Order: sequence, then structure tokens, then C-alpha cells
Amino acid sequence: MRQVGSYNKKQHYTSINIKIFIPIVVCLLLSYISLYFFIIKHLETSLHTIMEEQISNLTHSVTHNIDYVMETEHRNEVAPILQNLKENRSIFEITITDPAGKIFKSTNPAVTKIRIPDGFKSGSYFIKSETSYRAYTALENKEECHRCHGSKNAINGILVTDISLEHFFEFEKEVKEYFIITSLIICIPLILIIFVAINWTVMRPINLLKASMEQVKNGELNTLTDYAGNDEMGDLIDGFNQMITKIDILYKEVEKLYQKEIQKAGQIALAGELAIGLAHEIRNPLAGIRGAIEVLKDDAEFAVSYKQILPEILHEMDRINTILNDLLHYAKPKELEPSKFNINELISQTVVVAQNQVIGKEISFIYANPDEPVYVNADPMKLQQVLLNLFINSIQSIKDKGIIEIEEYSIDKVVELKIKDTGQGIPEDKLPDIFKPFFTTKSRGTGLGLSLSKKIIEQHNGKIWAESKVNEGTTIHISLPLWG
Repeated sequence: MRQVGSYNKKQHYTSINIKIFIPIVVCLLLSYISLYFFIIKHLETSLHTIMEEQISNLTHSVTHNIDYVMETEHRNEVAPILQNLKENRSIFEITITDPAGKIFKSTNPAVTKIRIPDGFKSGSYFIKSETSYRAYTALENKEECHRCHGSKNAINGILVTDISLEHFFEFEKEVKEYFIITSLIICIPLILIIFVAINWTVMRPINLLKASMEQVKNGELNTLTDYAGNDEMGDLIDGFNQMITKIDILYKEVEKLYQKEIQKAGQIALAGELAIGLAHEIRNPLAGIRGAIEVLKDDAEFAVSYKQILPEILHEMDRINTILNDLLHYAKPKELEPSKFNINELISQTVVVAQNQVIGKEISFIYANPDEPVYVNADPMKLQQVLLNLFINSIQSIKDKGIIEIEEYSIDKVVELKIKDTGQGIPEDKLPDIFKPFFTTKSRGTGLGLSLSKKIIEQHNGKIWAESKVNEGTTIHISLPLWG
């Protein structure tokens, strides 16, 4: 049955559609606003330039007409000329003054004097206010005017024209409204097109992928996403499909292996139960046989020649009993009874016990007991069983003379032990199997010592492994967590 892992999913999140769409719309709006102000500013500058040119042309035309009527001595026609110009909706006041600003003629009878800008002597001069333009145009004292005005002054008067900007403002307003309406007509469909394009090119494949992932999350590993787009999203979905296909294949293989392991574990468990039952059944009659042999050994009437082989029989029976005990401990290990103790003392005690097992060989144990205690939280009886088993294995691997050295050091809350001997070593091809049950390189070994040691070390959340070279010796590594 497929198990689907759980994770904390955010309840509130922002759609990627919004994350893409909003920045695009903001950029469009900023571009539109920037363009709007740029165009309006440029329009105002251009309109002012055009207006100044028109005013300049207008004033030159007026001065030309005034010069003409003055030359022809029709001075009474000046007022009608000014009044006719006044009918232009842009011109709301026209005045002719002397160089000092005294009024000669004006369309506004209430005006008595106009202030002339300082330094104004010829040409045209413009002053702009918020609602109007005022143009000062010099009426030059030409040669044909000398008979009336003399030749002393450079100008005979100044034409002052006040022009309203209302027409300009109306035009500017129309342009702004037209620009806004046109922009809306363009931008709204453009935004809709962008929105649809994002949904089609980005959100559609994402939603397809999301739906497939939901199915995969529910355990349907044969789910593939149907998307034919030849783009980055297509590559992403194609990679997803390939990944899911491989996961589905691997899952099926793992499921088969899992079922096999379940069956194997069941078989091992059954074999363990049978082994335990068989061991108990063997031990009971074995005890009776041993008792009978002990009686025969003490019986004075029993043949002396037979009595000589009874100790050998008892020795072999003890060996059978040891095998049965190892089998029981391996198949049904006792619960650990952990406690805090100094592992240095345990190693020293076990070395003393192991030295008593050395018979007929010259073997030296080397162990530099550290001054500082090293505390572990473990079952001391179980660990001593492991250490003693490893020491005995080293003793048995040494032929006549050799060294067994124990090294100890602590790293990152772990104590590391090395048990090195100068024995015969283990062939490289057999080294991976030495911790397997019933595997042994000795002629009379049970093959349970190292496998039982490995199980005990792993029960303490530790690790055990070996290094060996033939005719050079073997090193057993043990790693155990420190106390605390």
C-alpha cells in the first residue's frame, strides 16, 4: 500500500498569475503616466512656441498696418484697426503707448498707462502670466516717419497686445482627454490580451502539472501530464513525466523487494522460533546425558579404558551447550540493562579475563588506560561479552606469539575503540561475511560470535566493522555514543 507523506501547506498564498500580471500592469501604467507627462510637456512647449510665433506675426501685421495709415496720414483709422483686431477671440486688449507707457490708443478706455519692461527698446518682448500673454512690439521711427516725429527717438511708440490663453487651455484639455481616451482604448484590450496570454502560456501548463502532482500525492504514480508545448514549460513537464515514470518503476521494484524481505523475515522468524524450540529440546536430554556420564565417571566398576574418554565426551557436550546458548542469545536476545559506567574499567577487567584464556601462546595485551574516565550508557555485561569474544577471536588467530592492542579515543560525543591483533588475518573475499550468522573461518567455530557482537553493538546505537590483511592481522572498530 502506498504511503503518502504529509507536509505543512500554506493556507494563504498568492497565485503566480497575479505575481506576473500585476508587475506587467504596473509597468504599463508607469510607462503610460511617463509618456503622458512627456507628451503633455512637449505639447505645452510646442504650443507656446507656436503661439509666440503667431503673436509675433500678428503684431508685425498690426504694426505694418499702423505704419501704413500713419504714412498716409489716416490716423483716424488706427482705432478701427485696433477694434477689428479685438474681435479675435484670442485678443482681449490692444493698446498703443509712447515709449514711456503713456496711452495713445486703446481698446480699453479705462487703461491710462502701461508699464513698459525695463530695457525694452526694439523688436518684440513677451511676458506670460497664468491666463494670458502680453506682447510688447516696438513701432520703429522709420525715415518716412521723421517728418512728423523727428529723428531723435528710435521708436515712436509701443504696441501692447494682450492675448488670452483660454483657447490654448481648451485645446490642451481636448488633447489630454483625447490622449486618455485613446490610451484606455489601447490599454484595456492590451491588458486583457496579456492576461489571456499569461493564462494560456504559463497558468494552463502549471495547472495541468498541479493536477498531476495532486494525483501523484494520492499515490497514483502512473500519472503523466499531457502537454504538447515546445517551450520551457514543456521541458519542465517532460522532466516531471520522466521523473514520475522512473519513480513508478523504482517503487514497483522496491515493493517487490519489500514483499520478498517480508517473506524472508517471516521465514527467519519462523526458523528462529524453531531454533529456540529445538535448542530447548536438545538441552534437556543433553543435561540428562551429562549427568549419566558423570555417574559413570565416578563408578568404580566402570572399565578404566572407557573412563579415559569420558572427559572428552564431557568437553564436547560443553561445546554443544555453548553453541546452544549462543543460538538462544542470538535468536532471542535479552533486554538491555543500561547504566552509566566507565568503559576504561570494563576494558581493563576484560583484558584480565582474556589473559587467563591464553594457554600455550606468548601473547601481549597493550592497553593504555586513559587517566580521564570515559562514561557510556550501556549494558556492561553485554559489552563485556562483546569485548571478550573479540579478544578470544584475536587469541585464536595468533599462532604462537603476537600482540593484541586496544586503542581508545573520543570524537564528537562518540567513543571509538580499535582492537588490533597480529594474527593470521582474514581473506579479503571473506571479510564482508564475517558478521553474518553461522559464518566462520575456524574449523570448530559456531559462526555466531561476531554476528551476536554486531547485534549487541547495534542495540546500543553503535557501529562495528573490520579491516584485515592476510598474515598481517585484523582490526575491529567499535563506535559507541558517550553518556549524556
